[in-house]
Amino acid sequence: MNIQDKLFIGDNVSEGNRAIVHGGLAQDATRVDTVVEELPPTKIGNNVTLGDDTVVFRSTIEDGFTIGAKSLIFNSTLTSALRADKNIPPKSIVASNILTENAVEW
Repeated sequence: MNIQDKLFIGDNVSEGNRAIVHGGLAQDATRVDTVVEELPPTKIGNNVTLGDDTVVFRSTIEDGFTIGAKSLIFNSTLTSALRADKNIPPKSIVASNILTENAVEW
């Protein structure tokens, strides 16, 4: 299994200051070469904007989304079915495809 299979970032992706995009495999902390569990990949489509201090973890973001500053996207699939305007407001949390606006205080 390749790490390239677990993290994909499309073309024309803009990442703000301190934005974090994370993907990968769950590993045994005592043995770096041992995969404990295969977890969902992180995929960011084309023409996506990630605001400052945004965190994306084990999620898929469809082409053309704008993620507001200080937002957390976790274990979700962002498509126009979730947000027709393809805009996640600042300080939002999207966890398991449930959007909670103005929830982040960091």
